[in-house]
Amino acid sequence: MEGSKLLCYLFQVAQFICRIVLSIAIVMELPASDKVQALLRVLTKDRVIRIAIFSLVSTLFYSVSAPIATWAAMPSSELRVDLRAFQSSSYGGSGTTWNDLSPNGNNGTINGSPTWSSTAGAFTTDSLTASYFKLPDNSTSLKTFSSGISISVVANFGDPDSWERLIDLGSGSPYNNIVFARNGTTDNLTLEIFQGGTSQGQCTATNAILNNKWATYAVVADGSNCTIYRDGAPLFTKPYTGLPSSVLRSNNYVGKSNWPDAAFAGGLRAVAIYGRGLSATEINDVRKVQEDPN
Repeated sequence: MEGSKLLCYLFQVAQFICRIVLSIAIVMELPASDKVQALLRVLTKDRVIRIAIFSLVSTLFYSVSAPIATWAAMPSSELRVDLRAFQSSSYGGSGTTWNDLSPNGNNGTINGSPTWSSTAGAFTTDSLTASYFKLPDNSTSLKTFSSGISISVVANFGDPDSWERLIDLGSGSPYNNIVFARNGTTDNLTLEIFQGGTSQGQCTATNAILNNKWATYAVVADGSNCTIYRDGAPLFTKPYTGLPSSVLRSNNYVGKSNWPDAAFAGGLRAVAIYGRGLSATEINDVRKVQEDPN
């Protein structure tokens, strides 16, 4: 079937080229005063040429509008944090602020000495300089998650370090924490929510982490279930009814723990946090935007 389509397409292209060449040859034989009028008549009256021009314009329009469609796919409802190291409006290559593109102003303050690459559009952190990003203390937009919570992070885990964090929002250890992290030194990825000092249990996807490789890691806890994704594909789902307490949190970290655990050592490209449980389609929409430098 695909071979037949290709042959048909090549035939149409050949027909179009022949028609153009023949038309030009005929026009060139005309007196100079008639050439422009004759050429316009060919372009507007010849059905094959009209179809070809329409196809070219359609292709050009699609190629221009495709990046806009990708951008528009980012869900906006209950978006609490939107950090993108590859986008100049979020980070321009210098300074100590990773700007939040959501309307909440949850900018990340850069601590330590992470390096930023314009080529990769990402930060690289290491445990030696304790590099991490601190979201605002007591942010009201990071207080209430009664409709659930969704987190999506584009990251490159390096070699395993114990309980290295992607996200840890809390006020101590443990105190109302929302933890999205490596489980111990394994390649398992865990969400753990604390209400006060009490854990609501762990939601863990086995062998979810790809060490020394870029991937998009996401988790959704909607008050009924917890689902962990990698690159848009669900890896693990379990019943999980615990949701974060509605409290202000004073230590809101990206790449750092509220406990004396290892700092995240690897690459961070994008972080999104939502105040609701996203659908599987929406998780993929977020992933596409976070992975697209346009």
